[in-house]
Order: sequence, then C-alpha cells, then structure tokens
Amino acid sequence: MILNRRILYKVTNLVKAVKVYYDLEKLNYALMSHYPPLKSLVVFNAVAEHKHFSKAAKFLHVTTGAVSQQIKSLESHLDCQLFERDNRLVKITAVGEIYWREIRVALQMISDATEKVKPSDDKVVRLKIMSTLAMQWLIPQLGSFQAQYPDIHLQIMASTDYSPSLGDSADLSVSCFTSPPEFGEAQKLWMDRLVFVYANTLSVNSMEQALRKFPLISVSQPLRKDDWETFCKAYNLKIKTSFLNFSNTAQAIEAVKAGAGVLVTHYPFVMGYLNDGVLKSYGEPIDTSKYYYLIEHRRIRQSPSVKMVKQWVLAQAALVDF
Repeated sequence: MILNRRILYKVTNLVKAVKVYYDLEKLNYALMSHYPPLKSLVVFNAVAEHKHFSKAAKFLHVTTGAVSQQIKSLESHLDCQLFERDNRLVKITAVGEIYWREIRVALQMISDATEKVKPSDDKVVRLKIMSTLAMQWLIPQLGSFQAQYPDIHLQIMASTDYSPSLGDSADLSVSCFTSPPEFGEAQKLWMDRLVFVYANTLSVNSMEQALRKFPLISVSQPLRKDDWETFCKAYNLKIKTSFLNFSNTAQAIEAVKAGAGVLVTHYPFVMGYLNDGVLKSYGEPIDTSKYYYLIEHRRIRQSPSVKMVKQWVLAQAALVDF
C-alpha cells in the first residue's frame, strides 16, 4: 500500500512537470511568433555599434561563431538582411539601420526600468589607459580619488602605449585618436604635442647643437617611430640616421633621465618630470593631428560609479597645464 502511494506520488509529480514543460513550450512559441529572442537583439546592438563581428564578440565575451549564429537567427526571424558581409567587415543595411534605431532605444528602456527596480551596487570600475600616461599623470592623483570615493574600487588596466584601446572589458579608457572614436562616448582631454626633452644634467644651447652632440633616443613602436621626423620637419632640422632605440616609451624616458641622450616624445608622457625639473625641454611643443580622449564605452547598463570616475578623470585632466 505504501509502495503504491509512492508510485502514485511520483507519477503525479511527473505529470505536473510534463504539463509545465508543455506550457512553457507554448509560451515560447507565442513569444517567438511576435518577439525575437532578447539575446539576439543584444548581439545585434553590439555588432551595429562595433561594425565588426569579432569586436562585438570580444565585447560580449563570446565566440565570433556565436555572434554570427545569433545574427543569422534574427535575420531569419525578421525575414530580411540586417548586415552586408564583406570578409571580416560588416556594414549595416538601410533596413538594419532603421531597426537598430528602435532596438537600442528599447534595450535602454529595459535597462532603465530594471535599474529602477533593482539598482546596481557595482562599485568596480575598469579604466584602461596607456601605461606611460598612467605613470606620469593618473597614478600620482589616485590619493585624491581614494579620499573622494573610498567605496569605489578602481581597476587600472594598463595598455601598451602604441595600441589605441577598444575598451573590450573596460568601462572607461584614455587613448589618442585623430578623431573621436565611434565605439563609445568620447570627450576630448588634450591636444597631443611633441616636445624635445633632455636631462637637467645636460647643457643644451640649441637644438642644432644638441643633435650634433648627444645621442638621439627613439622608440621603435609603430605610433612613436616617426616622432623625431615629425618634430625636426616642423623646425626644419636635419636629423641623424643613427639612434639609440628602445622598445617602449617608459624605457626611453628612463634613458633620458640618466643623461644617455635627447628625446622627442609626447608631452603627457613627461609632464611630471618637466614640472619636477628632472627633465628640461627646449623650444615650443609641436601640435600633432591627434587628441587624447576619455571614452565611456557603451553598455546596456552602466553603474553610477562609472559616471563618478568619469567626472573625476575629466576634472583631473582640466588641471593639466599645457
């Protein structure tokens, strides 16, 4: 008798589970007939913003194949083409552009509504910045940040000083571009300027004398290798063909501090040493065609802590005297 009751109990529960399963399937069918899967819309928004499947995949922390599959599924659901594919590059179609305008607003509305019900308590903010710039400008200011925002955990993500940041997992980034990047909300910090620097132990009477007398220190990274040529062209100076080369800017600056030679570099990288008198500069800085930008990377949901860090960084940048 007890065995029969146990069997009956298990059968009853199994029937209930099967009923729930079929009810969920019916609900999924009803939703699918009117609404595409939410995850495919999130993927679509990321691809439309980054204009690249691989970059969208990196942003979402998934594989490129998964992104491609979600876009195909959405296009199948909508029975239209959202992107034109050309090898690795993608271009949004006219229909896709119209759809994206509505979808990103809808996703933001969902995020805002959710935020009202469940406020974010995320206190971790990831800031990506070129390592040399971080050492010269940002890190010396972190004491004031901690005093002002003791509850925010700021993660400094150092990047190579020759690779503009695409943000990926960062909330904010500081990098150098000829025009505002399209993958986030960018605010201009400073004009990029080249400056001629040398150790305070050296005697420099003119640039011509310095070029003849001292070794020329250079950085071999792609965005630094033309610094000397750009600077000397602006001053109509003849340049040597031999250099003392280093693989990154930090090493080159240390060599200059040691009196190993003279260097043309970017003002933000040495402004601390110039202000302290460790290094000296000669002549007027040369403006380049680039600007440093603070980029807030687009998120479906952004924490208030990111806004606070952003305002703090902008305030610190305004204090820099060029």
